[in-house]
Amino acid sequence: MPARGMRYPLKNFVMSLGGLSLSLAIAKNDFLWSLMSFIYLVLMLAVLKIPIRSQDKIDLDSLRKLIFFCSIFPLLISLIGLFRGWKGFFLLEETAFVFLLSIFALMIILILENYTSLKSELQFTGIFLYSFPIGAGATRSIGRFLSDKFFHTEHFHGNSHFMLELLIMTILCFHIVYFIKHFLKNSRYNVLLGMNRELEITSPFDINKEDLFEFLNSVFNKYNRSKLITVSTIFQWGIYGVIIYGLIVENHSVTVWAIFSFGISVIPEMLARNTKSGFPAVLYFWFTFVLFVFTVGRPLGFYSLSNWWAEITHFLAGSAVALVLFSILVYFDDRSENLYIPRWLIPLFILLFILPIGVFWEITEFYVDIIFDSRTQAGLEDTAYDILFNFLGALLSITTVSLFSEIELWSPYRSKLFKVLKRLNS
Repeated sequence: MPARGMRYPLKNFVMSLGGLSLSLAIAKNDFLWSLMSFIYLVLMLAVLKIPIRSQDKIDLDSLRKLIFFCSIFPLLISLIGLFRGWKGFFLLEETAFVFLLSIFALMIILILENYTSLKSELQFTGIFLYSFPIGAGATRSIGRFLSDKFFHTEHFHGNSHFMLELLIMTILCFHIVYFIKHFLKNSRYNVLLGMNRELEITSPFDINKEDLFEFLNSVFNKYNRSKLITVSTIFQWGIYGVIIYGLIVENHSVTVWAIFSFGISVIPEMLARNTKSGFPAVLYFWFTFVLFVFTVGRPLGFYSLSNWWAEITHFLAGSAVALVLFSILVYFDDRSENLYIPRWLIPLFILLFILPIGVFWEITEFYVDIIFDSRTQAGLEDTAYDILFNFLGALLSITTVSLFSEIELWSPYRSKLFKVLKRLNS
């Protein structure tokens, strides 16, 4: 139904800007902005078709108006950039790109709230608003890298250029999303269908640890706990041994990363202290295994012998982080009355959240190399593949968990898959 009370001149003006941006981008053979403009128009039409229900506590007209007002700036910048050419306007293009992605995130969460059974709240919406632009921006950067590699385009001139794009995109994202989220939080309406909904567990320090670990152990309950804990302890001692080795040979890079890995490996034990159920053994085993592989490769020279060792570690790290995200999302979804995530959406959210984590890690490595004069990042190809393999590791991990854990995410698809495998075996 039409947007009741909507100022039609504003709506028509902004939709015209989107149409002009799409037409000009197509005329200029600009694939990125053709795609951005097309997605904007599709999402905006979906938002305009959301019916206004009397039971909703949201001023939908006002929210649409906010989206239209926020859209004017990036659309105008895109028109100027497309007309004059983006060369020399790198920062303006990045600003328009991130701003428009933030608006996409706002519209997507609103559409999901209305057209699926998703029930969100302000904290989860805020995380999504931060994650979506960075994740989409990282996807664009990886796409540009692959285009340079296989189609001989010239988007990047080295690793520093690639990292600069990721860093500027991340900084812009935090500023723009902070503005949008702050405005939503302090206005008389917000993106949530229910103005004063708050998540019951608003801080990690408010979580009932006993309840958390009991729940997670019920999810990952098919494995021999004592054997996994024993092997995990061996991996921890291996990391500790690398610390001693780094101190003896005075290799600061090896020592710093080994201390970092050992510090992370003891966090599960610290969190599970004084709880009856303890930290889930399978998660503990996988964390320590990934950290051991990551750490031991440095003194053994595996990183210098083969570039693929780094990709293996990032693949494993992506799978471990995906398990953490899965555990957090499933727990909050199960325990909170104010947050409900449809099971089929959980894997998609995890894959979205994994990309910003990979970006933050690469930014950290970049500055560690600058500060300690090390060579954690071997170059552009190494950095881009690290982010890509993080994502692939998360994809494999969440697919495995979705099919074989006690939490049924894709149960209809799982039964169909098993039927196909039985037919192939027979």
